[in-house]
Amino acid sequence: MFYFYTQAIPAVIVLLGYLLTRRKPSRFPDFVGLLLKVSPVMFGYIFLLNYLDMNGWVDSGWAVYTLFFFTVPIFFTVLLFKLYFVRRAKRLLK
Repeated sequence: MFYFYTQAIPAVIVLLGYLLTRRKPSRFPDFVGLLLKVSPVMFGYIFLLNYLDMNGWVDSGWAVYTLFFFTVPIFFTVLLFKLYFVRRAKRLLK
């Protein structure tokens, strides 16, 4: 179940985020925007899994910690990329 919680469900979340967008991302900055839009759902999933594990409804083992340790650095990296692309776009407009 560990791999299901840490790989399958996050992949489905990102895939659903991709499929539910009107304009499909085709370039790297578009994918950065997609990951930034999906990250609140990922954090919600982490907190939901933590809640279910704490109440004993699900035995996730180290899945919550693994998701948190990987999602936070990915989120900040994506945020830095987004800030870079926004600054670059402003600089190109001048």
